Formats: sequence, structure tokens, C-alpha cells
Amino acid sequence: MRIHLIRKEKGKVYKSADIVDALFGYGLDHDDDRAPHLKGPGSEGFFISISDTVNYWACCIEPHIVGLDMEESSRRVKPAIARKLHKAEQEYLSVLSEGGSEWTEEFLSIWTRKEAWSKYKGAGLSLGFSSFSVLDGSIEGVPVASFTYKDLIFGIAGDKEAEVQRTEYDAPFAKSALEYGADLLDVRGYSSGELRKKLEGRGYGPEEAAQAIEKFKEYGYINDKEYAGSVARKGSESGKSSRRVETELKRKGLDAETARDAAEELKEGDYERALAEARKMLEKLGGLPSVSREDDIGSTEEARERVREAYAKRQKIYGKISRRLSALGYEASVIYSVTEELVRW
Repeated sequence: MRIHLIRKEKGKVYKSADIVDALFGYGLDHDDDRAPHLKGPGSEGFFISISDTVNYWACCIEPHIVGLDMEESSRRVKPAIARKLHKAEQEYLSVLSEGGSEWTEEFLSIWTRKEAWSKYKGAGLSLGFSSFSVLDGSIEGVPVASFTYKDLIFGIAGDKEAEVQRTEYDAPFAKSALEYGADLLDVRGYSSGELRKKLEGRGYGPEEAAQAIEKFKEYGYINDKEYAGSVARKGSESGKSSRRVETELKRKGLDAETARDAAEELKEGDYERALAEARKMLEKLGGLPSVSREDDIGSTEEARERVREAYAKRQKIYGKISRRLSALGYEASVIYSVTEELVRW
């Protein structure tokens, strides 16, 4: 038995009929019990079984009746569900620590086999899971088995062994690029370049992303110039230099000219912002160490030592302030002017 396994991607839609058509070229229908069966040219004499979890989709197509089930090993299982099993299966699990990792693995191994058998019979859950046991490895002469593949536990009926084949499928998105972009813009503002990067990173094609961006511009939801001005003002309020603001605007996907124009309006205030940041740091650090006139004269060795210690502490404080201002993007000339002002205090 060959199992075709697809790893789902977040935000995409996985419909069995569409997948079967894309992978095999067959149509898919269901009988009254919701059991799937193939239709269309070339499907005669083939049987299909499908299993679906939160993160995976799987199927097998064989020239004989098959049953397939799949569970993720991370699935949380309530111990009470074991009461739905056959008495022999309950006894088998009873020797294990109920709810523990080993108990859960064994339970899922049993459960997937029972699901696979019920699909083999085309009966689904209506078969009554307490009415039969899968511990013997076969039912009515039909092999029933289970096995682990990475983080999945499979149950199969109709074959003793199975081969898992990882399969690629380009599933459609649940939302268009325009719809997904609107969700992002509901949370916060974006530049056109930043939003384009988000959409393409999500998997939308460059053309679809570009079309969505143009629509948002048309509707007035994106305006790079206004966005740049808003980001620049917030940066200024947090003490950043015009140079740092310009760099951050470029990182947010704004073109060089728009970023430069928005930052240019802040340039004249660089010195005042840097000085204000320095004063905040001084307040946090408890101010500059003072030196009395008597100590400054240095009449005794003890006094001269106090002067040396005070000036050493001042230099450390100047260093911390300089590093902070440099991190905020201020040029060396502005930092020098600010520290010169502090020296006069």
C-alpha cells in the first residue's frame, strides 16, 4: 500500500476532491455513508481511503479495498475515551499508566487500526468500536496493522505494510492577498514595501501581491508619505536621531527618497533631542559626581584621590551617555557637543 502524505500549510485550503483531481486526475464522490469513491475515466477497479488531521492530509489508492487512518502523536487523548474500545483492548491498556505517553501511543495505535477497519468496511463509526478487537492483527482474515512515521501514527486495513510517500500539493489560500492584507492593515499600518514583503513571505505571488498593494493605495489604506511621517514622529518622540529614523524607514520598505524627506524634517532638532536623552540618563544615573573647591585645590593626598575618583566616575558616565546616543544614531559631532555641554554642568 502506498500512502500519499501532504503536509498542510497554514492559511491554505485542503479539499479532498480538489487534491485527488490535482494528484491523480480522478473525480471524487461519496456514498450514503460518506465513504469516498473514485469516479471518472480510468478509476474503474480502484479504491480510495482518505485521512485528515490538523496538519496533514493522506490517501491511498489501490486496486483492492483498503482502509486508512492517521493521527498525530501529539494529539491529546482523554482516558475516558478508552471505554469505547473492545474489552480486550481496555485490558491491554490497563497495565499502562493511564494518560501517560506510552498509554497514549498504544491507544492511538489501536484507535487508528479500528478506524482503518471501519473505513475498509465502509461503515465509519457506526460499526461500533466496542464490538471488535484489532489486537490479533487481522479481522475476518483481513490484515489490520499500525505503524509510526515521524510524528504520525497510521492504521491500515487490507495490507500488512505501507510505504509513505511525501507529496507536494499547491493548495489555494483560504483568503486572497487582498483579504489577508486587509487583515494585517486592521492591526497596524504598513508601507507598501513592507506589506508586499509580508504577502510574498506568506506565499502569495509577486503579481498578486502587487495588485493588492495597488488596490490598497487606491482605497487610501496605504500612503507611504503619511506612513513615513508617522514613523518619523514616533522615532523622534523616543529620542532617535534623524539618521536612525531614516535607516528604520528604509528597513520598513520605504524608498530612499521618501525616507530621506521624512527624516530631513527632524534633522534640525537632533542636538536638542540628544541633549534631552543625555539629561534623562544623568537623572537615572544619579547625576554627575561633584567635586568641592577644597578638593579641587588638592591640599592633601586624600583630597586629590577624591578628585581622581570623581573625574573617573564622570568619564564612565560620559561613556555610557555617548554609547547610548550612538545607539540612537547620533553623529559623532552631535555626541561631542552634548558631552561638552555636560562638562560645563
